[in-house]
Amino acid sequence: MRSGIRWAADGLRTHLRSIVSVAAVLAVCAGLVLLLGLVGILNLAFIVDQFDSFYNPAWVSLSLTLMAFAAGFVLAMPIGLMRAYGPSMLRRRRGAAVGLTYKRAKELYGPGKAIRVVGIRRLKKILFVPGYGLATGYVEGIRGTPFYVQMWLVFFFITMTFPQLPRVQYFAGFVGLTINTVAYQAEVLRAGFQSVSQGQIDAAKAIGMKEYQTFANITLPQSLRLIVLPLTNEWIALFKASAILSFIAIQELMFQSKNIGSNLGQPLEGFVMVTILYLLINIPLSKVVTYVERKKRIPGLGTGVQSMRAAKQRRARDAA
Repeated sequence: MRSGIRWAADGLRTHLRSIVSVAAVLAVCAGLVLLLGLVGILNLAFIVDQFDSFYNPAWVSLSLTLMAFAAGFVLAMPIGLMRAYGPSMLRRRRGAAVGLTYKRAKELYGPGKAIRVVGIRRLKKILFVPGYGLATGYVEGIRGTPFYVQMWLVFFFITMTFPQLPRVQYFAGFVGLTINTVAYQAEVLRAGFQSVSQGQIDAAKAIGMKEYQTFANITLPQSLRLIVLPLTNEWIALFKASAILSFIAIQELMFQSKNIGSNLGQPLEGFVMVTILYLLINIPLSKVVTYVERKKRIPGLGTGVQSMRAAKQRRARDAA
């Protein structure tokens, strides 16, 4: 009994700041809603009576966001790799050391393997430059245009291409969210890959690890730890962006809010209820992920690049 009480007390002390911040936000929101109800601006009885009508739209918003985010992560991985290692690979390909002739490959690998090695290298050379250009253009194009425009382009393309598809607007919403989040997740992954210090990669090469082994055992695990918070922020941003799907008749949270405002004549109450639901979903999620990231953090991880830059800046100041 005493050990359980002591464990609960330790947990409260550890998470006191998060608990207080969440409680403060919820208290301010509840106080504001009550104040508006007392002065007659909000109909509190209507909010209580209609709040359960948002449960199914909330599930629609969550399911579309989760599926699009998961698909976006899979698609963003190769784009992030291309964006992270593209410039260095292009620089290496300009060097004379990369030009492996068949004669040299035959001396190194033998006649049978030489054809395959030279062919693979030439194929990579042919595909890499346009691949890097397409990846960069896609990321910059998506990040430089609003999701509202992207959604309409995707919606019209899919509805005109697959007009008989059942619930075509939901498929269009999923594709639109996926296309949008791929670009942002690719940039997050790029930053995570580049944050792993070059010293660890050089050490892996020194002990004979191949490039894919170095990536799978060193770069990827460390970068995934570093990008937990940025990926969570991207999910929250994508979840909020899903409100735009109401314009293509997807019955998610914002659609239900506008439905209450137009059909029941209570627009302010509808927006207040959808605001409460967004806060109830996003704030606890961000706090939980922040706690997990803090508990699983490895001291010094991801500081190699920043430390090298800081050291260079200090040397430059000292020289000046």
